[in-house]
Amino acid sequence: MDAHSRCGHPDLSLDGTGVCRFEEWHPALRVVTYNLLHDGADSGFLNGKTHLKERLEMATRELKTLDPDIIAVQEASDSRRHGNVPERLARELGFHIVFAPATDHVFGIWPIDTVVVSIMGFK
Repeated sequence: MDAHSRCGHPDLSLDGTGVCRFEEWHPALRVVTYNLLHDGADSGFLNGKTHLKERLEMATRELKTLDPDIIAVQEASDSRRHGNVPERLARELGFHIVFAPATDHVFGIWPIDTVVVSIMGFK
């Protein structure tokens, strides 16, 4: 058995001690967090002037330059007006998506939360 087969990967080799180098076998995981500044009282969400298309194009361009393995986004909603923003971003970047809405509990008081979330158009 040669050094490569003992490491279990053809591109890896044993170091001087006969052990696979951990750094070669497990490269660093690149995690990025990004706030899309999607909503808020003055964001233009309610009057349709969010410039979301331009912001998503910019976010896609910048995130591609960072070459992350995982991206966590904030203020990226799934709404009737803009559709599923995280899904759109993931599709553009070639990522899989896991989504959890942050707008289920705006005030923490049911049924007010349900009414507010519905009026704002979030799913």
